[in-house]
Amino acid sequence: MFLDKEITNYTNYSNYRRYDTNECESSPCLNNRNCTDQINTFNCSCRPRFAGNRCEIDVNECNSNPCLNNGKCTDRTNGFNCSCALGFSGKRCEIGGKQD
Repeated sequence: MFLDKEITNYTNYSNYRRYDTNECESSPCLNNRNCTDQINTFNCSCRPRFAGNRCEIDVNECNSNPCLNNGKCTDRTNGFNCSCALGFSGKRCEIGGKQD
């Protein structure tokens, strides 16, 4: 927040107008996300798959190794796909395998 005049009389500063700049004018949100101007700050509404104050982090769901039994993970928008090894199936390759 800024003052449009320098305050020299600290006892009567209520007569000075304060104004807030629009922090969204600089387009701080990445990945085509919406910016909401707030007082002295902004808020980015991130779409699924993105995180961070500016939607700058591309979340890779494969980083948590969700595929079981040597399945291969492919990162997707807001999710992942597992390509299962022979004999396994299911979203996470959790079904199948050798049964005794």
